[in-house]
Amino acid sequence: MENSPKKIVDQMFEAFRKGDIEGVVETVSDDSLWIYHGTKVIPRSSFEGKEGVRNFSPGF
Repeated sequence: MENSPKKIVDQMFEAFRKGDIEGVVETVSDDSLWIYHGTKVIPRSSFEGKEGVRNFSPGF
C-alpha cells in the first residue's frame, strides 16, 4: 500500500513542517477545495485546486 491515505497525509504534514509548498501540492488532487476560516492575521478565504494550494502558501 505505497499510496495509502495515511502515507499521503503523513507526506503532506511533513511538507508543511518543512515549508515545502510543492511537496504539499503533490499530495492534493486537481479538484481540491480548502476552506480557511481565518484569523486576525490571515483573513477567511477558500483555495481551489493545486494552484489554490500554492496561493495558500503565504499563510504558512
